[in-house]
Amino acid sequence: MPARASSIAAAIAGAAGVACSHSSSHPVDASPDAGSNAIALTVGVDTNVTSPSGLATLPDEHTSFLPVGPSNYLVFAATSTAASGPDKTGAIVFRSSDLSTFTLANGYGQTALGGLVFVAPSAFTDCSFSGPGSFDQNYAAPGGVVHDPTLPAGNQIMVYEAEQHCFGGQYDFNYFATIGLARSSDGGVTWPASGAADRYAILQVPGAKPTATPAPPEGDAIPTAFVDDVASGHYLYVVYENQGASTIQPDGYLRVARTQLGASGPLAFSKWNQGQWTEPGIGGLDSAMTPTRGCGDSGFQDAGQISYVDALHLYVLTFVCVTLQQTSPGTYVPVQGSWYFSTATSLATQDWSPPQLIDGSTAAVTAAPTASCPAGAAFDGWYPSFVTPGSANGHLGQSGLVFFLDGCNGGTSGRVFSSRTFAFH
Repeated sequence: MPARASSIAAAIAGAAGVACSHSSSHPVDASPDAGSNAIALTVGVDTNVTSPSGLATLPDEHTSFLPVGPSNYLVFAATSTAASGPDKTGAIVFRSSDLSTFTLANGYGQTALGGLVFVAPSAFTDCSFSGPGSFDQNYAAPGGVVHDPTLPAGNQIMVYEAEQHCFGGQYDFNYFATIGLARSSDGGVTWPASGAADRYAILQVPGAKPTATPAPPEGDAIPTAFVDDVASGHYLYVVYENQGASTIQPDGYLRVARTQLGASGPLAFSKWNQGQWTEPGIGGLDSAMTPTRGCGDSGFQDAGQISYVDALHLYVLTFVCVTLQQTSPGTYVPVQGSWYFSTATSLATQDWSPPQLIDGSTAAVTAAPTASCPAGAAFDGWYPSFVTPGSANGHLGQSGLVFFLDGCNGGTSGRVFSSRTFAFH
């Protein structure tokens, strides 16, 4: 089962706690916020890409594109395979020379798992393990793979979503999510098993996980990674969603944490909170990245990604913003999704501009349950992952491609791995 499905429920559950000035039963205005800068970003129409068969949940998180030569990419994506079954989502590695056709990378992955190179120790619904279980016991899939510039070539870092679905020994579809980090020294061919020294938790909400079912969806989730090679210091930034905890409710804003690369041993992250990098990655508090949400006071931001646009000399944050409609007091449903972007001159100070709508990205969001979407929600635009052919990892030109999921993020049918062109104006 895919991970992303429960974050819709988390956002809706927290909507009643969000400061909301809209009491109408109509969707809130999804137009850009006042005061946005003069840069515009547009996207084209959907184009299906070619990938191997049997990848029922492709993609289930963000997709990472690592250049390995002229017109040659290693691509890390989150999916299940026909061999692993839908309860075992992990990391698959593709090769592509044209960013249109993706084939399994030779020499990567376990044959018994259909090519997965990274996976959780237990299946999504398996609660048979003894003891408390590890933080990534039931789900482990990549949200971002980057090169560590402080180490020799071939040293990669994976930032991944980790989930536990067993509370008091009983399975729950909802999760307790943690963000994990793993290292590979052979170009991503092999990664450490759960519990190994080079695979550990980096971001977690305050408080303990639930102890019994039914449990609400909670935790830090849907991460992406960006290594800042523009400013000094070699900082690794992770954008993520705080989906609530026992002591806090989600507020609809993306979050960010960072660590400085180059030190030995496990990396310690600091969360951005109220204008400072003062809170620890594990158990610390955090606060919003952007000054406004983008799609209205009752909407929520989802699936963020930081890149650096060389031609503009600016950092750009791209994300999905989902508009919620109030159907009765305290009850909200998602009705529309769009891509938004914000720019910054400094990641150290997080000086993000008010988010602007990405023209051409708006589509309906249909919440489960439906025949084709038993859980989560359907949208033509989940997990938008931006890349410019010929640019370094994490860098964008003024145009390029966006890869994303068109379909239901809570099921295994009707998913389409798609792309669109993008352009800054």
